Amino acid sequence: MRFGFWDQKKYFERTALLNNVPQLRWVTIERTGTPDKRLYPIVPALIKSLTDPLTDREKYAGTYMPEKPERYIFEGTYDEAVEFFNATERVESADAEISIYTDGSPIIPPTEARVAKMLTGTSLSPDTVVTDARGEPVKFSRYETVTVEKVAVIGAMAGCKPEYMPVLLAMAEQGGGSTNCPGTSSSIGTVYIVDGPIAGEIGVGARHEFLDYGNRANVSLAKAARLMTINFGGCIAGIKRTDAGNPLFAVAAEDTPNLPPGWETVGEEFGYSRRDSVLVKTSHRGFGVNEFAPGASRRLQDGIGSIADDLGVLGKPGPHNVLEWLAPRIAPLKMNSGHTFFIVPNLAKPIGEIFPTKKAVYEWLFNNFKATIRDYQRHGWWEFATAIGDRTEGTNQWGYTFNELYEKFGDDYKIPIFGSRDPKENLIVVGGGGADESIWHFNGGRGTAVGVDRWR
Repeated sequence: MRFGFWDQKKYFERTALLNNVPQLRWVTIERTGTPDKRLYPIVPALIKSLTDPLTDREKYAGTYMPEKPERYIFEGTYDEAVEFFNATERVESADAEISIYTDGSPIIPPTEARVAKMLTGTSLSPDTVVTDARGEPVKFSRYETVTVEKVAVIGAMAGCKPEYMPVLLAMAEQGGGSTNCPGTSSSIGTVYIVDGPIAGEIGVGARHEFLDYGNRANVSLAKAARLMTINFGGCIAGIKRTDAGNPLFAVAAEDTPNLPPGWETVGEEFGYSRRDSVLVKTSHRGFGVNEFAPGASRRLQDGIGSIADDLGVLGKPGPHNVLEWLAPRIAPLKMNSGHTFFIVPNLAKPIGEIFPTKKAVYEWLFNNFKATIRDYQRHGWWEFATAIGDRTEGTNQWGYTFNELYEKFGDDYKIPIFGSRDPKENLIVVGGGGADESIWHFNGGRGTAVGVDRWR
């Protein structure tokens, strides 16, 4: 038995069918309204659904096979195809017309010729099912599986080049740009880092404006990830994903040549070598661009200016760690989780003179910035992230829950802010060109990585 909002019913019917329980009972709840309309009817409806005798159709124990989608969903002129794929439907919770097949921006109709051209970017057969590293079929949010050809269709729609196919398939391996679908909280942005030889081969930007528009690889790959979420996962904004959303959805590469000496590449941090092509997917609930006045970081390294004054190093030339100034300002935003930093090379260089590896930076963050459990209890994520304190706190030697630590040691027991269990939950990506006034910061951990080369 499932229950949900009325406009999610079609989505869950498809999910039930793919899980071989097409007669799964459904209880509708209202999105808004007074408690007597929205909340009070739920329990009687759930009890009735759970206790009413099964019908003959519900008792059937055979195997159901969902209908195979049509290979061609539209035939007509090019202009008619553009109109078809840009179709919208009214979504009441969004109070707007929301695109059915796209992210709201125009797409290129995926003609057979365009899809065939996309398929030249991989040696794999079009009917190959996308699997994970263990060989298990990847299932999107409705338990849909996808083939190489379907990924090529998405690439064509997004304006990708054929040589992007290995990265597109790696994106599909990671479930596309899923942002908590289905869910009532969709305020998650997805950022991919393409690392290794393929980043240079296909031209993924790592320097100026690397999180902005303009670079075809960066922009079209990010669009493709969104289209996978919509078309493979059935994740229509305002229906399956309901919240304010997140404007950050990007693809970029790390500026490997400008890493401080001794610092690991993103791929190396996940156990790959620099010869490997890697795709890292990070999902973040919150982010911020932490800006300084132009030249402020250079003045810090000279021991002058406002940041130097705040850190107490006036008159003392660097190297100085600008994260020492920034981390205390980030810490109150979200506690006890991994964090990701995008740092421009000019800011990473002096940090690298202090810390010989990225790992050393993570350990410094993990060990030097802590909050009391009482502070965490006052934070908005306490109830959700700790199950109101009943989950195990990951860094204590006794295996106590947050509540047990609080009961035994009181208000002053401290837990790390940058990492819930391990310093390596954090991630640093170096890129962004010759700027020196910005660090991008994201809450939510370092993400996951997959190899790209198997999709060539």
